[in-house]
Amino acid sequence: MSRATQAWLSVVTTLVVLLWGGPTEGAYVAPRRSMKQVAHAIEVSRPSMEAGKRSSMARLVIDVAKAHNFDPLSAWAIIDHESRWNPKAISADGQDIGLAQIRYTVHRPCVEDRESEACEEVKERLLDPAVNIRTMAGAITAWRKLCTEKMGKAPNMRDWLAGYGGYSRPSDDIYCGHKRVRRGKGYVWKRLPTPKGVQEILDARRRMIRRLRKDGVR
Repeated sequence: MSRATQAWLSVVTTLVVLLWGGPTEGAYVAPRRSMKQVAHAIEVSRPSMEAGKRSSMARLVIDVAKAHNFDPLSAWAIIDHESRWNPKAISADGQDIGLAQIRYTVHRPCVEDRESEACEEVKERLLDPAVNIRTMAGAITAWRKLCTEKMGKAPNMRDWLAGYGGYSRPSDDIYCGHKRVRRGKGYVWKRLPTPKGVQEILDARRRMIRRLRKDGVR
């Protein structure tokens, strides 16, 4: 995917967050995880993190996941994949910042002027774990709602993660891991192969669930 396409998708995500940034409504109730479980998962990702900070991060993830109705271990897996739980992580091109590698260039002050003081403030805020995680949660909620609107049903993690991860191509009618194709007189959504990055996050979450059970962490 070209950088231009990724940037465009990031803009779409930001706009959707602004429009639909609240918690997802509906019958789905996400799994609940304990402080011990989430803190243990974070320790596996980043053993060097101080215990008190680890506990604070775990509480933040649990609270945000509850507010947005998704599994805290989904957030854990995304951040593990993006930064290995390093709150100061910055991508090689300098555009993705913090725990969940949020792209700063799509925020309004930075769209207008990347060299402005206001844009510098955006970048600084994204280094705050609380701001970064809440921004990630808003994007997750946005993509879940957009996937539901497009496909007419609530998406599973694989589907919304494909949207969140930048693998949609609106110009080709590709959203949320599916492509809209003609069938007879109408259209259907054809499931596409799971992108490597999405599969890695799904696998990491499954492995952690198994590990928590094996280690008896409740």
